Amino acid sequence: MLTPSFSYTPPEMTAEQKARLERYLARQKGHGPAEPSALPGLMQRPQRATNPPAPGSLAEPQGLELDEEAASAGAPPAVPGTFRILNNRALAPTFSSSDVNEPSHANAGRYVWYVGNWYAARSTNKGATWTYVNPAADFQDFCCDQDVIYDSGRNILLWYRQGIASSDGTNNIRLGVSRNGGASWIQYNITFSNYANLPAGWFDYPHLALSNNYLYITSNYFNPSNTFQRMILTRIPLDQLLAGGAIGWTWWSTTSGWAWTPVQGARNVMYVGDHLSNTSFRICSQPEANTALNCSSVAVPAWTWTPRGTASCIAPNGLNPCARLDHRINAGYLKEDESANRHELGFFWTVAQGAGFPFPYVNALAVDASTLAPLPGARARPLIWTTSAAWVYAGAAPNARGALGIATWLIGGGVYPQLYVGIDDDYNGFPPGWQVAFVAASNGVVGNRWGDYVRVRMHSPDGNTWSASGHVTVNGTQQPRYVNFGRERDMNGYLRFRLQ
Repeated sequence: MLTPSFSYTPPEMTAEQKARLERYLARQKGHGPAEPSALPGLMQRPQRATNPPAPGSLAEPQGLELDEEAASAGAPPAVPGTFRILNNRALAPTFSSSDVNEPSHANAGRYVWYVGNWYAARSTNKGATWTYVNPAADFQDFCCDQDVIYDSGRNILLWYRQGIASSDGTNNIRLGVSRNGGASWIQYNITFSNYANLPAGWFDYPHLALSNNYLYITSNYFNPSNTFQRMILTRIPLDQLLAGGAIGWTWWSTTSGWAWTPVQGARNVMYVGDHLSNTSFRICSQPEANTALNCSSVAVPAWTWTPRGTASCIAPNGLNPCARLDHRINAGYLKEDESANRHELGFFWTVAQGAGFPFPYVNALAVDASTLAPLPGARARPLIWTTSAAWVYAGAAPNARGALGIATWLIGGGVYPQLYVGIDDDYNGFPPGWQVAFVAASNGVVGNRWGDYVRVRMHSPDGNTWSASGHVTVNGTQQPRYVNFGRERDMNGYLRFRLQ
C-alpha cells in the first residue's frame, strides 16, 4: 500500500533524473516498424493532393468561461448550444516537467489525479487547488510515461507508471488502484516476466481504456537494443483490481503494424486501431465475453507517412516543435447513440504536411462500429486542420450523450503552442465542423520537440461535459492545465456537481 507524501510545491528532478529523462527521449528513435516497402509507390498517388477539405473545417476560436457566481445567482442562461469553458486551472510551473509532457488525468467527483512527465498532483476540490507527489519517491527507476483513468462503476482510480529500461534492457510497470480519491494506492509491479514466453524487453507509450468490466492497456514493446518488437494489448478484470488481491490478465500481441491505441467509451467490446500503411488501417475488436481478438483492415485516403523529423511547424524563435512527432495513433473513441442506432468508431493521428496540406494536421478515420464501413461523405474523415498553422496530438473521448470532446494544440504559423478544446455534436451540423475554444498559450518553446499525447475524459459524475489535460510553455517552464468544458444545455448537471 502506498500512501503518497503530498506537498504544496511540485517535486524537482535531481541531476541524475534529468539525465535519465534525456537518455529516455534519445533512445525513442521510433515507435513502430520500419516504413512498409510498398509505401513509396503509394505516396506518389495521394488521393487528396489537389482537393483537401475546404478551409473552415475548424471554426474560429470561441467559447465562454463559466462565471460560477453569476450562474449560481440565477443569471439568464445563454442559448443551449453555447460552448462553455467551465474550469480552466493552471498547475504550478516546474523545471521538473518536460516539454514532452504527456499529461493525463482522471476525476472521481471532487477528486482529480493529474500526472505528467516527472510529476503527479491531486486536487480534493475539483481542480481549484493542488498538492504534488513525487512519482519517483517509491519507484526509483521511474521514467517517464504515466497514464490515469477513473472507473465510475467501481469508484476506483487507476494509475500507470513506467520505469526506464535498466542495464539488461527491461523495465517495470507500476499499476496503482485507489479507492479513496488518490489518498492511498494498492500497487502491482509488472515486468516482461509476467507475460508467458515474452522475450526480454521494455514497454513504452501506454494508453489506458475501460470497458464495462476490464481495464485495457496498450503498449509498444522494444528489445534491449531499442528495436521495435511488437505491440501488446493487456486486459485485467476491474473487479479484481477493486478487490485489491491477486490479479490475472489476458494479453495479445502482434509484430506488424504501428502502435495499437484503444478507444474511450467502450462497453461490451473494446476496439484498438493502428496503421498497416498510409492507405490501410487495422481495427481489432475484443469482446468481453471471450478472449478472441478479431482484426480487419479498412482502406483510408492516402496520407503522408510521417517518421520523426519530417514534420515542420516553425515557432517564432525558429525552433520546430513538430520535429519529434510521428503518426502513432493518439486517440480512439466509440460514440454510441442508441436512440439514433448510431455506433461510431474513430481514431486520430498526427500527419506531416504534404498531399495538399500546408502544415501538419490531425488525420482521422470514422467508421460504423458494426460493419467497419467508413461513415458517409466527410464524416468518414473528421480532420482537424487549417491552412495557417499545424494542429497536433489530439486527445478525444465521448460523453454519455454520444457527443465527442477533443483537446489539441495549434503550433507554428507564427505562434507558439496554444492549447484548445473542442466539440463535435449535434450543434455542429453535417458534415462536422469542429467548434473549438482557446485554453492557454505558450510564450516560447525550449527545443525541437513537443508531445507525445494529451488526454480527454468524460467528466464524472455529470457525464455530459468533459475534462482535459494539456500544457503550455511559460517563461521556459512547462505549465500543466486542467480544463472542464461543455455546452450550456448541460450546465445544470455540471453546476449541481460544482456547487455541492
